[in-house]
Amino acid sequence: MGPLLNPNLLAALVLLTGPLALEKCLGPKKRVVWGIGFALLTLGLFISHSLAAYGTFLIQGVLAAGFLLVRKEFSRTKILLLLAGVVLLGGYGIYLARGEWPKLFNGDSDRWTWGLTALRTFAAHPFLGVGPGSFGEAYPIYRASPWGLNSLYAHNFFLEFLAERGLVGAGALFLLMGTLIHRAWKSVSQGPGLFLGLVGFCFYNLFHIGFSFPALFWLFFLIAGLAGEGKIPEGTSDLVFHKKPWIILMALLSFLVGLASFALFRSDQSLVRARLSIAAERWDRAAELVEKGLFWNRWNSGLYEVRAGVRLKSQDWVGAKADLDRAVALAPSSAGFRAESAELAVERGDVDQALKDYDTATRLLPLKAAFWERRGDLLSGMGRKEDAGQAYAGALRALSDARVLGGDADRRAEWTKRVEEKKQSLFHVPKN
Repeated sequence: MGPLLNPNLLAALVLLTGPLALEKCLGPKKRVVWGIGFALLTLGLFISHSLAAYGTFLIQGVLAAGFLLVRKEFSRTKILLLLAGVVLLGGYGIYLARGEWPKLFNGDSDRWTWGLTALRTFAAHPFLGVGPGSFGEAYPIYRASPWGLNSLYAHNFFLEFLAERGLVGAGALFLLMGTLIHRAWKSVSQGPGLFLGLVGFCFYNLFHIGFSFPALFWLFFLIAGLAGEGKIPEGTSDLVFHKKPWIILMALLSFLVGLASFALFRSDQSLVRARLSIAAERWDRAAELVEKGLFWNRWNSGLYEVRAGVRLKSQDWVGAKADLDRAVALAPSSAGFRAESAELAVERGDVDQALKDYDTATRLLPLKAAFWERRGDLLSGMGRKEDAGQAYAGALRALSDARVLGGDADRRAEWTKRVEEKKQSLFHVPKN
């Protein structure tokens, strides 16, 4: 029942398994379990009221019905009835999600800029990319729209993979995917449902993040392997990868990858525990956990941020600055680290540096009204009224976006009123 909570997972599962379910249920050997499973997935899809899910399900259903139409064991009447049912159900689902229509027909500017940002990121790092899983972290640096919403994903898997892995990594993956899908097409007479699931899922990932869910990623390759299954070639025992040196090498490589993954896990675990210790004001314990985490991963920027907080508690200003500088260097696109560095500069009396850091923070995360407001406060305190007014205007621009503060209109209105009063007070001349 877990996928029922996430329409993106649900739509992806319908695409991967739906055509196969139709094939099995309508075939000579009826398999009721496939029908029940597909019915539950479809029911969850309608409950989710997701327009993207309905539209993708409708397209894939039409493709599946059309493909089955060419198979001789299915009567034309049965397939036409199936096609009509798919269209009616899909159309009804889209009607239920009519509240999402404006996003579809008026255009989703954020979605376009996410893809464009992925292309800009790829252009800056064409060969190796910015690193696996780093699209969201690199996004603020390469954002295509100055006021666009940040995103962890490009909502186009292929562009996102190019941005993160570059030509080398993405090329290897796409070659593997293409090979498997080609083999599936060659053996499509044995499993059209599997092939359609692969094609439909790839189509879905042109507009969404299905591949970003690890379980769906591996399910895709499982289905690709089943769809492209062929005869075991003769002389398999003589293949190079079956020879002992290669087996030892692959075992060693697997061990090293596993060790690296374990180190990352232990480092992040220490980070979470250190933050919990700080929340409980157990500062000595937090310091111990930070050092433990850095033993496993010296490049964990969050650990340096936490250690800076611990050092500030003991009035170690120099050490705190060094740690925050290290955190910023490791994660240059983190607006949060820039803001913390700015506040540390204020405490040291270096307001000019604080303004520079806040200027960077507002560019990295323009919809964070607090950064704009704080920058305006600093400029106002320096008597730079014109610059302060522009900073407050930036805060108001951010607060005008309905997505800020999670859509809490009351909090946004209260905050907007406060910033407007600050802006007006800049040029207010009191009467004698």
